[in-house]
Amino acid sequence: MQHISGLYFQRRQAWRSGVALRLRLLAQWCQSHALLSPTNAARMADLQKRLVSDSVAIAFVGEMGRGKSELINAIFFGTYKRRVLPVGPGHVTLCPIEISHEKNQASCLRLLAAEPVIDPLAIRNGQGDPLAWTQLDLAPGDADQMAQAMDCISQRVTPSGAPSPAAQSPRWRHAVMNIPLAVLDQGLRIFDTPGVNAPGVGSQPTADLLPLCEVIALVLSADTGLTACELAMWQNHLVHHAGAGREFLVILNKADALWDPLTETMAVEQQLHQQRLDVAAVLGIDAEQVFTVSAQKGFAAKVSGDAALLTRSGLPVLEEALATTLFFNRQSLWRRNLENAFACMKTNIENLLSARGREIARKREHVMALVQASTESASYLPHAAPAPDTEWDHHYAKIKAIQSILHKQMRKIGLALQVPALQGSVRQLELALASSTGLGSVQKAYADFLQDVRKQWEPVAACADDIDEMLASALPPAIADPVDGLRTPRPVQIALYETQLNQAVAGHLQFLGNSQLHRLKQADFTRHLGTELRSRVGEICRQMQIDCDDWYGQIDAYLRRVIKERRSTAKRHLDLGMLAADKTRQQQAELHAQEADLRHLFVVLNEHFMNLQEANADY
Repeated sequence: MQHISGLYFQRRQAWRSGVALRLRLLAQWCQSHALLSPTNAARMADLQKRLVSDSVAIAFVGEMGRGKSELINAIFFGTYKRRVLPVGPGHVTLCPIEISHEKNQASCLRLLAAEPVIDPLAIRNGQGDPLAWTQLDLAPGDADQMAQAMDCISQRVTPSGAPSPAAQSPRWRHAVMNIPLAVLDQGLRIFDTPGVNAPGVGSQPTADLLPLCEVIALVLSADTGLTACELAMWQNHLVHHAGAGREFLVILNKADALWDPLTETMAVEQQLHQQRLDVAAVLGIDAEQVFTVSAQKGFAAKVSGDAALLTRSGLPVLEEALATTLFFNRQSLWRRNLENAFACMKTNIENLLSARGREIARKREHVMALVQASTESASYLPHAAPAPDTEWDHHYAKIKAIQSILHKQMRKIGLALQVPALQGSVRQLELALASSTGLGSVQKAYADFLQDVRKQWEPVAACADDIDEMLASALPPAIADPVDGLRTPRPVQIALYETQLNQAVAGHLQFLGNSQLHRLKQADFTRHLGTELRSRVGEICRQMQIDCDDWYGQIDAYLRRVIKERRSTAKRHLDLGMLAADKTRQQQAELHAQEADLRHLFVVLNEHFMNLQEANADY
């Protein structure tokens, strides 16, 4: 991908630097004018962090002997003029290889011993026993040295207690290759996975990596097409990741096996095109996601500089598609997310400025009342007479009681949304699925699970309704009136989350259909279904909790605002007639200056966000 990495990465780096710089300038400006709310400060810090550490991972998966390592050599190491990853007879990838670049670490190959067994998540986080890792230094400028170091990926050992020396297993469980490379420096991580049918390996190491990757490339062989084993891998391990926002590419490698000197080139290309269509139809994906290449010929063409051979190998088309999938599509999504974040930040700051404007308007109204009171009778004042202290005290006590009840109701909602409470329901679902006898019993098991979760959510809906009714009926008219156009927010709509819950269960039932029911007798399969559903329902519960907390915060802020407004009104009435005319004139001048400053802040705010939008579009 060298022809892509040059101009593309320069533009991407310029875009990231431009957006990050304008974000810093905006944050400094907000800080200097007391406009940096905690919400915006956290949002800006998160965007800055993501702009610096943005990364995307791609995994090449497939059966043994499909040329996954050769494909990575051809795409990413063509300029080395030497195969870096081991390929060929006797060179079988026996453990996942992660290729990335951490700039604060030396170039090296880190190898995790197969024993003892370590949790996959701990491997990804670099945890586990440090003594289990072996490190080999790499010389990025010496392709021969790196290739020799990478040969150890194919090493096997005889486990202790093995029945015979022939019963060998992979020596390493995981490998991390840290080298400087243009695409890696931009946050790309590449995973070369062992063949799912490699002796002594199995499909589990590959399955553990899939949730970590945004892009998955399934590598097949053009001379054999889609085999039954590969179709099973697609159905059992890959297809359910499609709904999790991941991109898929299917690569028919070894296209040169169909290059026949006795057959016209156009006929061969037509045969390859038809094979693409057939594979796409079987897998249920668009034909544009299927590519035919010859990694071996493409790599040879890069080494020899043969442009015609490189074009026929199909490698440039695949590289362009990879760049589009890995970078350009992701870049478009990034920019849309930034636009939404910018809009939220601007609204937040504008609300703060508008609050200042309302405060200035209240002060001006107060000053004008004082000026008028100095020349006219108090009966002509625009303000209504203040309520008696006893009436205000009663209202204040009632608001404090409402706040106390709100706090108790929110505690009930928090207890109802605790994720551990789902464990029992999920376990009952797993047992019911394992003992199911057909589609009807499976549907009933999921229906019972839905009923259990809805029952757990009943206190949430009840508390939300109670809070809404209390606010509508308990507040007296003098308090329930909106303050400066601000009204109590609408309650959380539980039906929205029930819809998400129904969609999650419907997705499971659609995935199971009739073709997967026989697998419910497998404990690992039912446990995997339960774990995935528990994770999804947990996410819904957490989002519901966040929304409820946000709703509570808005209500509490509204009540505090009411108290402050009533106190401020009372104080303004008490101040009437106490200020001299010269002081009121001075206040008017100060308010006029504050209004001018506020208008200027709005202008500068718009300029900052126009600069942010220009930087985000400059790509």
